[in-house]
Amino acid sequence: MQEAGSQQSGGGCKIRVMTWNVNGLSRILKSRFTSLENMLNTLHADIVCLQETKLSKADMERFEQLAVVPGWQSFFSFCTYRGGYAGTATFCQESLAPVAAESGLTGPATQGNKPPGATVDFPDDEAFWNKYDSAELALMDSQGRCVITDHSALVVFNVYGLAVTAQDSPRFAMKLHMYEILQRRVEALVAKGRAVLVVGDLNIAVALEDHCDYADARPSVQSSFLDGRPDRTHLQALLAAAGGPLSDLYRQHHVGERYSYTVWGGAGALTGSRPRSRGSRVDYILGGGKLQGSPLAAACTASGIDAQLLGSDHAPVWADINLPASAFASSGEEGAEQAILPLDSRTIARAGRSSRPTRLESWLQTPKAQGRKRKASPLEETPSPPSRREETE
Repeated sequence: MQEAGSQQSGGGCKIRVMTWNVNGLSRILKSRFTSLENMLNTLHADIVCLQETKLSKADMERFEQLAVVPGWQSFFSFCTYRGGYAGTATFCQESLAPVAAESGLTGPATQGNKPPGATVDFPDDEAFWNKYDSAELALMDSQGRCVITDHSALVVFNVYGLAVTAQDSPRFAMKLHMYEILQRRVEALVAKGRAVLVVGDLNIAVALEDHCDYADARPSVQSSFLDGRPDRTHLQALLAAAGGPLSDLYRQHHVGERYSYTVWGGAGALTGSRPRSRGSRVDYILGGGKLQGSPLAAACTASGIDAQLLGSDHAPVWADINLPASAFASSGEEGAEQAILPLDSRTIARAGRSSRPTRLESWLQTPKAQGRKRKASPLEETPSPPSRREETE
C-alpha cells in the first residue's frame, strides 16, 4: 500500500481516507496491533474513521493510550448509557486537523458554541424537525453513532448505522430517521458549495452484488431484494446513480464487481475464515459536493477494500482523494499552534487526569427543534442493547 498524504504537482496533496468497523478498539489493539500508534501506522491513511469502538468516556479518561498519538488528533462519540456498545471515532493527521467537530448527528447531544469562521450550516426548517420526536432524537445521539469533522477542504461524517432489518422494530424507524437527517445535513452542505464525505458501516447492502444471498440467486429471489427494506431504497436514493447527492467511491472504480464484501459472518471472520462468496458490503465511502468548483467524486483517484487485513469481522475500506493546495487556505497560518477543540480526545484525557468533568461541545449549529415538547415516543424508554453483538446485513 502506498504512503498516504503524498504531495502532488501544483502544491496539492493526495490524502487517503479509511473507514473500519473494528468490533472493539481496545480488543483489536490487544489482539492485532499492540498499540494505537502501530495500528495507525499500519493503516497508512490520513483520516481514519472507526466504528464500534465500544468505549466509554471513562475508558478514555483512564487509558489515554486508546486515543492520543503524537502527530494525530482524534474525536470520539460514545454510547452514554452503556459501556462496550457502539461508538465512533475519527483520527486525523495534524496536517488535516479540523476547524470544527461534533458528536452526534441531530444536535441535541451537543450544545452549540460556534466561534466566528467555524460555521457549518445546519438545516433549521421547522417543518422538517416537526416530524421527529425529541426523545428519539436524544436517543439517536446518545448511542455514539456519528462524529462530524470539518477539515475546511471537506466535511466528514463518520457514521455507524443501526443493524436492524425488522420493520416492526422501533429501532428500524430510528434507522430510517437517522438517514433522513443525514441526507438533510449533507444536502445543506452541498447547497453551500461544500465537499462532503459520508463514511462508515451503514449496515445496508445497497445493491444485489453487495450481498451473498442475492448476488448469485435466481431472478425470483433477486426481485425481492427491496421487499420490506425501505432502508435500502433510501440509501439507493442518496446515490448519484439515482440522482442523489453522493457517489459511491468504491463502485466508481469497481463497476459491477462481485464478491467485494466488507463483512463476513461466523467465528472465523476475525482470523481469516472469509469465504469469498459469503459476505456483504455494508461499509462505504460516499462523496458529494465540490472541491474548489470540481466534483469531489472526480478527485477520487482510487478506492479499495483491504480484505486481507484481519482483526475484525469487517475489512477496512479506503479512498484516495486529490486535494488542491487552495483547499487548505482557511486552515490557519502555517506553523501556528492549533487550538484544541472541546471534542478533541486530549481534552477528555486531561479532564480525567485532573478529575474535573469535561463538556463535549460542538462548534456546529444545532436545530431549533431542540427542546420542543412532543408526545411520548416508543423509543423514549432507553432499550437494553443486545447482550451479543448487533446483527449485520
